[in-house]
Amino acid sequence: TISGPDNICSGTPFDIQIDVMGVAPWTIKYTDGTNIYTELTSQQRNVYTHTLSRDAVFSLISVIEDATGCEAKLVGKVSVDIQESPMITIVSAHKDCCLNEPALVDIIFSGKGPWTINYTDGTNTFESNPFTEERGYLEILPTEVGTKTYTIQTVRNDDCTVDVDYSMDITTYNYPNLDVNISSYICEPN
Repeated sequence: TISGPDNICSGTPFDIQIDVMGVAPWTIKYTDGTNIYTELTSQQRNVYTHTLSRDAVFSLISVIEDATGCEAKLVGKVSVDIQESPMITIVSAHKDCCLNEPALVDIIFSGKGPWTINYTDGTNTFESNPFTEERGYLEILPTEVGTKTYTIQTVRNDDCTVDVDYSMDITTYNYPNLDVNISSYICEPN
């Protein structure tokens, strides 16, 4: 028999499992609808890893007992739907801001949306609100004065999560002090 996942993200490795019975060793031939794979095995349970960017239907072509020359009965097929993975491109990042004001990261999204970003300040993990447009600003809100490294860890849509490793140092400043002196004299018009 042949088995595997129904859905997988584009570019993500996945396993197709082929189980055989009888007298080992076996020569297994199977296809993804485009390519034909030939494997020699002595194991009853066999796992083969694939990475595809298109939908595929995996099915057995033949399983032959090499010792006897007998061909096994073929059972099953697996339809694998490849889901479009989300991607981001960082256009720019404002790396200076005042306390309690956001630092903005200009992002272009591709793949199926809406998209959600997870990022960390090294201690805490944050999740953005979903982005529904192909270009948007991630607002990072520092809570203390100084320089801290923020790392975008993942971008995800309804189907897939993709690891991202984009780090930036954001420096946060206090608002400048402002002293206002008002004269205690009031002039009256003549």
